[in-house]
Amino acid sequence: MVFGEEVRAALLGALAAPLLELAPPPQRAAWFAARLPSLARLAKAGAQEGAAVAAAAERGALCTKWAAYRLLEVMYRTLSRQELNAALEAAAGQLPRKNADVMAQATRDARGLAAQNAVCEAAARRVRCAAFSCVATLVRCTQATPKFYAVAIDSKDDRLWAGLVDPALPTDFDVAPAYAGEAARGAARARLERARAALQP
Repeated sequence: MVFGEEVRAALLGALAAPLLELAPPPQRAAWFAARLPSLARLAKAGAQEGAAVAAAAERGALCTKWAAYRLLEVMYRTLSRQELNAALEAAAGQLPRKNADVMAQATRDARGLAAQNAVCEAAARRVRCAAFSCVATLVRCTQATPKFYAVAIDSKDDRLWAGLVDPALPTDFDVAPAYAGEAARGAARARLERARAALQP
């Protein structure tokens, strides 16, 4: 039986990734040490830029990149520093700068990965989100210097956030639920304004 890309992605998210997180640490570390070079290669892979690519082929490539980033995130979140260093040493041929190579690739995809076919935009957005989650986990688990956070997560980078958040989704939220009466919503807004004023220097 041959599974489509969406089914394989669902299996990874619902089964493979949780099982890896639950695996005994030695087996999990060995699994990642053996597969990190291929995961790094798959995260970099993609359709040749500027070339005409069928939507089905692009969707498959994007699904592969998404899976690689999901697994890399699990790796950074679950391996100890010693286990992670061993895995990175094993992947030195593919990742000569180790964490820096993973962070650079994930940051590039989070900020700039674009779909070549309009029907693949949702899949591309999913990859951008997975890449961002991967680099955020990498930074949180391996870095202590603020400059790394500034490189990976820039609150003023409109292009980054536009690529992660679907502009079609509602982003204007009231401070009280819609089912509350107007008086309740007005009181909630007043409390919010007082709280904001109290926080002003």
